[in-house]
Amino acid sequence: MPTPDQYKEISERYMKASDLLLDRIHEASGFAAYHSFKSIGAAWIRRNNETVPRRHENKLNRFVVLYRGRRFGYSVALVAILVNSIRNQMLYPIPESGSTFSTPKDEFTQSYIRDLNRRVKGVVNQVKALI
Repeated sequence: MPTPDQYKEISERYMKASDLLLDRIHEASGFAAYHSFKSIGAAWIRRNNETVPRRHENKLNRFVVLYRGRRFGYSVALVAILVNSIRNQMLYPIPESGSTFSTPKDEFTQSYIRDLNRRVKGVVNQVKALI
């Protein structure tokens, strides 16, 4: 079974990727931030000696439950809701009215992704200090 440190390393690397992509391909930066969050969640799940769920939603939910009651637990829950709600929109064309679609680069502003990056980084830094 993977170790918490292995998931933590993945999280840190994707957070760096998010930072690097932010001014160039902001929607990819957003997805990298999402993956960083999900990976630090998996690290926390493993730190609690549990098996990491395969499904994205289940992984995020388990992270939130296991982190509840800790400092920044509310922030973890809020960011989990945020990243889960926008995951697919960062990856695929988004249906609009009629038969038109927008793409992730048009759906999310650079400012929105910068804020997402900041929120995820805050959670990642708090959680990784405990692993």
